[in-house]
Amino acid sequence: MSFKKIPNFRNSFTSKLRRRTSSFILASSIAVATIAVAGLTESPVKAVPTARGELIAQRTISSAGQFNAYAGEKIQFQVVSCELLSTSCKSKVGTALDNLQAGDVLTISEGSAITYNLVWSAEFGSSSNPTYDYTYNTNTYTVPNPVPDRLRVNTNGTQFLSIETDGARTLSPTLKRNGQTVAPLSTSDPLLSVDVSANIGAVNGGSSRDVSQYTSRVGDTGVSYFADVCVDMSMVQPGDEISWSYAFSGGTTRYSPSYYWTAQLGGEYPGNLIPDPEPSNLKGTFNLPFVVTPGTTYTFSLDVKKGSNSIAFEMAPGDYSCSATAPTTTTTTTTTTTTTTTTTTTVPVTTTTTPAVTTTVPATTTTVPATTTTTPAVTTTVPPPALATVQALPVAPTPIVADATISTGEEITISFGGFTPFEFVQLIVASTPQVIGSGYADAQGVVTLQGNLPSNLASGNHTLAVFAPVSGVGFTQPITVSQPLLPGTGSDSQNNLFVIAMLLFVLGIVVRRTSTVITNK
Repeated sequence: MSFKKIPNFRNSFTSKLRRRTSSFILASSIAVATIAVAGLTESPVKAVPTARGELIAQRTISSAGQFNAYAGEKIQFQVVSCELLSTSCKSKVGTALDNLQAGDVLTISEGSAITYNLVWSAEFGSSSNPTYDYTYNTNTYTVPNPVPDRLRVNTNGTQFLSIETDGARTLSPTLKRNGQTVAPLSTSDPLLSVDVSANIGAVNGGSSRDVSQYTSRVGDTGVSYFADVCVDMSMVQPGDEISWSYAFSGGTTRYSPSYYWTAQLGGEYPGNLIPDPEPSNLKGTFNLPFVVTPGTTYTFSLDVKKGSNSIAFEMAPGDYSCSATAPTTTTTTTTTTTTTTTTTTTVPVTTTTTPAVTTTVPATTTTVPATTTTTPAVTTTVPPPALATVQALPVAPTPIVADATISTGEEITISFGGFTPFEFVQLIVASTPQVIGSGYADAQGVVTLQGNLPSNLASGNHTLAVFAPVSGVGFTQPITVSQPLLPGTGSDSQNNLFVIAMLLFVLGIVVRRTSTVITNK
């Protein structure tokens, strides 16, 4: 008598359940890995070309100190004297400053009730190795004892007048000695010269606004276009070469554009190679001066590129250091894996296919009717000043950095005023002077610089300085240098995702093998 073998329904059911569980676990491991990879393939959305920044128009000023001003502008002006005690300046003042005595009072007065914040710069000793004394933010200077060998007076940075209505304005500073007029303003043979410019739209627009277009006005003698742009650091790595690209239409430039970065890049100044280590953020400022004809409209745009690819994004309002990251969209790459499984059972296999979802983001094309020019790296290197020059600089009236204890390799970001607008300024560390950052002062004479303290700097006392090589203006602050602590180690969230994916994959394989063994019994 023959008997049919009764199938082991318990083992068959268990095998099917484990096989389904195995498939689910393997699919989960692929999904987790895909999410992790997607996090690594994030691509930025750009807002370029950009044209945010400032427009500065230089204005004609008459011998009587009159100039045109228009509603919404912020007039910027400077008063600068000749070297008051020099032979060349004597031809302008006659004998009015002869036999200057200790205790004499010199005053800059203004008939239009404008108060100037002045700096009186006194020099003592030989011109080749002088000592300096500065008197800040006062229209009045009392001559010290001993009497200076050389003396100048100028505004402490740029002064401002906010303009609400169109019309002519007047600036008429006059130099007096003990209440007696020495000389008034004269543009033809200046004792005191006044430089006037207009920050277009600055009253309501702030210092970073859309300056992509400007129609020049009566009294303009030239316009400078200052634009800021941020570099997407996720798109560059140490050693990458980057370059500026700009478009300008409507006129001709006065001279070649200039630019600078908030961090010190490799290559000849101002640099075009991403350093190692790379900065956490990077802002570039671009300056294009051009000739104007009243009534003519000019347009601008700006970009930063790596090769032919844009790597710039527009600086967010109020974010003057590009600390915000570029807005991003996630591009997910879907990988399809086909697995062929051979078994000896007749259990039907159900396959579920999930189609990949593809999202297409249409590209936005901006056409600028202009000639695009890529600027090459500038090949001018400005060396650091001599140690004696740094030591002769005055101590900063306010700290250059809030924390005077700094570790080697640490990134330093400073913002400091008192410079001539748009002049070149260096950030220096000494004992042996080294330039760790450089850039240009803005329209207010304030410079923002960034650099890393050299890693080979010895521990102990050193000097941090900001210095303008052309004007000789600079300030120092004593600092204490220490060696950094070793950083802690750990894994980030993406590493954790990869670990989870691997564990799920291994678990899936184990469950599938177990189910196969049970099925074959």
